[in-house]
Amino acid sequence: MSFRERVVARERLLGTVIACPDLALAELAASRLDFLWIDLEHSPLTVRDVLGLSIAARAGGAATLVRLARADSEVLTALLDAGVDGVIAPRVESAAVARELAAAVRYPPDGTRGFAQRRASAFGLDRPAPRARPALEPPLCFVQIESRRAVEAADAIAATAGVDGLIVGPADLAGDLGIAQELSDDRLRAAMASVQRAARAAGIVSGLAAGGAPDDVAALLGEDMTLLAYSADVRLYADAMARASAGISRVWGGGIGGGRHPAAGRSRRRALQSRSSDD
Repeated sequence: MSFRERVVARERLLGTVIACPDLALAELAASRLDFLWIDLEHSPLTVRDVLGLSIAARAGGAATLVRLARADSEVLTALLDAGVDGVIAPRVESAAVARELAAAVRYPPDGTRGFAQRRASAFGLDRPAPRARPALEPPLCFVQIESRRAVEAADAIAATAGVDGLIVGPADLAGDLGIAQELSDDRLRAAMASVQRAARAAGIVSGLAAGGAPDDVAALLGEDMTLLAYSADVRLYADAMARASAGISRVWGGGIGGGRHPAAGRSRRRALQSRSSDD
């Protein structure tokens, strides 16, 4: 099954946000996940990075989704030509914006995307032009729901032709709702449930991009949401480094972090003092 077919079949699919350009780490992440969410909104990544990361993801067996900097991104066509499996537009608050995005990811007559023989079309080597194959599988089109206004417009956005799913960004949504960024907050969960209902009524999928305690994340996902972008590569790496440093410090008194680690600094000072007295 293709990734699109898995999405439509409502498989539970797990990914993480990619904010670093390292290809080996991306391939490693892809080997354990269903998709990589390459982030052009909150990272320094570029279109060139997306091309390499997409190849690394395929090598690891995962699909690639790219979060745009904005729904009307001028690099959208270049990203699609790089062969990504889908795009995610942040901060979509109306059906009109969703409609423009959905058209931009599809070739005529269903959309407005221009054609070029690039990686997405196997460089023209073994696939006919998309106009000769109307059934050519289009990239997935997801929109993020991250504000009160977006929640209120969720029914209309979900019903927009060409939109494949709604993905909630709970941190920004909580901020716009004026509540703490706590996944267990009842008001956030109520907004999430509203988005889930809108997606279900329109026959499309819904999902979540969040980190935090797995139990809290699972509670937000409920039974409906089938896409989860859990945490981010930099956050997972930071958490792993913190655990490693704390564990080594507990048993050895040193730790990762060099001179910035208080215990390591004290150990070195004691060693220097000892050598000075011996001399």
